[in-house]
Amino acid sequence: MCGARLGHTVNAMVTRRIYAMPPLVEALCEIRFDPGRTWDWTVPGLLYAQVQEDFPEREQDEQLEIQWRADLPQVQRQTTRRLRFFNRERTALVQVSKDALVLNHLRPYPGWERFRSMLVTVIEKYRAVASPKGVSGCALRYINRIPVPKDEAILEHYLQAIPTVPKNLPETLIGWSLTLDIPHIAQGGVVRLEAGSTPLGEDTAFILDLRFTALNPQDLGLDDPLVAWIDNAHKVIEDTFEASITDQARSIFQEELSHDQLPAR
Repeated sequence: MCGARLGHTVNAMVTRRIYAMPPLVEALCEIRFDPGRTWDWTVPGLLYAQVQEDFPEREQDEQLEIQWRADLPQVQRQTTRRLRFFNRERTALVQVSKDALVLNHLRPYPGWERFRSMLVTVIEKYRAVASPKGVSGCALRYINRIPVPKDEAILEHYLQAIPTVPKNLPETLIGWSLTLDIPHIAQGGVVRLEAGSTPLGEDTAFILDLRFTALNPQDLGLDDPLVAWIDNAHKVIEDTFEASITDQARSIFQEELSHDQLPAR
C-alpha cells in the first residue's frame, strides 16, 4: 500500500463542542454480516415485526449495483432488493437487504446517545431473527451541509481541507470536490473525508461528508467489540469534524457549550 505524507503535525488535544444549529443533515451506520444460515426474505419480515412499534411504515425498492472486475470482459450489473422501515415522522429508517443492515437518521438529529441506543436495539433485533455468524463490514457516516453567504463563499474561511489551484490559473471556482483517506490504525479504521460544493442552482453551501470504515471487521464479532468500535468511530468522526472546520464556520452553528479538552483519538 502506497501512502502520501503531509508535512504538518496533528494537535494532541481537541475540544468537544455543542451547537444550537449543527450542520448535520444525515447520520447513518451500515453493517454487513457473514450469514449464519442461508438468507431468505422472511428475515426482513421477522425484523419488521420486531421494530414495527418504532418504525411502522414499510416500503420496498430495488437498487442497481454496478461492479467492475479486471478478470471479466464486461461491467457486472445486479439488482439488490431492499426493504425500508420508517418512523412516523420519516426522519429515521431501518434498511434491510441481503446480509446487510443500515440505520439512517435525518434532521432533526436526536444526538449521539439516542442514535446509538436506536442502533444497538436494531442490531440486537436483527441478530435475533437472522442469526449471523459474524461481521464482514461496518461503517459510520455523518453528512454535513455548511451554509455560506453567496458573496462570501471563500473556502478557507470555513474549511481546513480545501483544494489548491495551480499557479497562473483563475482562482474562482464554480464547483469543487476533495477526497482524503486518512488511516487510524490504532482505532481500527480509515476516515474518508469528502468535501465539496453543492450543485449549481442550489443555495450556496459546502458539504463535509465523513465516513469511518472498519479495517478488520471480521475481528469485531457481534457483541461488545462491535458496539465499542462504533462508539470509537463516533469519537473519530467528531474529532475529524472539529479539525476540518474553522471558527467562522462554528459561528454559523451557534456554539452553546464547550466541553473540557480531551485527548484526541
